[in-house]
Amino acid sequence: VSPAGGGVEIASIDQSRVWESASLSSYRSEFQMEIWFDDDGDESSMKYFNAIESTSQPKIHYIYSTNESDLFSEEIPKMETEMYVVDGVIYSKSSLFDQWTAFAGDFAEIFSDILLNPQDYVLLPENAQRKTTPETVNGVSAWHYTYDETSLENDLIKYEKFSADVWIAVEGGFIVKSETYAEGGNLSEDLSNSMFTGMLEYSRVRTTFNMTDINSDILITLPEEAAQAEVSDFFGDLDSEWTRDDVPFPEDAEIDCSFSDVIYLKISSS
Repeated sequence: VSPAGGGVEIASIDQSRVWESASLSSYRSEFQMEIWFDDDGDESSMKYFNAIESTSQPKIHYIYSTNESDLFSEEIPKMETEMYVVDGVIYSKSSLFDQWTAFAGDFAEIFSDILLNPQDYVLLPENAQRKTTPETVNGVSAWHYTYDETSLENDLIKYEKFSADVWIAVEGGFIVKSETYAEGGNLSEDLSNSMFTGMLEYSRVRTTFNMTDINSDILITLPEEAAQAEVSDFFGDLDSEWTRDDVPFPEDAEIDCSFSDVIYLKISSS
């Protein structure tokens, strides 16, 4: 980041211009999050990483993500997933199921909308402070915003400490970089007795987001092995008939639903 002089101001944020990464011809982005949990002095952690390469001509996206934690089993301490989004189809392979699957239809559209909006990882409250002079970050002239826990008083999670730095491109309005750090995340009173109790409580969390290689030459190629995967309509195939006879399952099991090469069973408890 190239430092800039000047003071700070409360800037009016045009939210309609903040989420415009889809309008870029190409970009790479990386999002990292590390969460620490404290259970009576016994600390554990979880790390999540998500990288995206995206081009609009041709329209193709590549997503690579990892999730690792000492809370996972020793057999599977880390999970990895690769995805390509091409012509409305999501091609996916994970470290748990080492084969390519492909989905189209409404599920693919909804899921890709979630995956390909990396800036949704970043919250920017309207009362964030903006430095009065732009800075250069990741090769882009950007406004530098900062805010803390006092800007999140109405958030569903209450923080003992929170700090955030967000850089938004002067031209284009997309988020170029962000860094956040929080301590003492607990649910607000509205959710403290809900089904989410314990799920969103942690001692510390740190996130970083970077968008680079904006509007540069990026070549993404769908692997031949992925292209050979049979394309299924996730929602449309939920009630499809299971025709495979090479997958053994208990005699007392009943098929709940199936699609593609995935089957869900109901098993009577003895």
